[in-house]
Amino acid sequence: MRNGPERALEEASHVLVVHDSTLTGDYIHHRVLHLLHRYPHLTSSLVINKIDLVQRRSDLLELVRILCNNQVGGEAIKVMKSRMGRLEKLASGSGRRRRNEETTLTLHMDEERERSEQWRTKYR
Repeated sequence: MRNGPERALEEASHVLVVHDSTLTGDYIHHRVLHLLHRYPHLTSSLVINKIDLVQRRSDLLELVRILCNNQVGGEAIKVMKSRMGRLEKLASGSGRRRRNEETTLTLHMDEERERSEQWRTKYR
């Protein structure tokens, strides 16, 4: 006996898998996985719902990597280091830096560093 979702998949040309990002756990329901494996000829897309409720957006990429088995379109998900743009240029001075040269951005201006020990203790 076939249930409603299975009958719908027999006539479908594409499957949308909707996942609630606020659910605990990082897996797709076993019944959904069963249906995806049973109908491998159908293309599918993962839709992550309620992403506005996720506190750390970086967790979304990890969730997608897990739910998609680290593949999108049959290819491995590539994670690239992002560039900071203008802030990175400010940190490096002229925008150019040497390979082994470490760059830092200070929190306080030079004159603030010269304040009294009492001030430093208060705002540490």
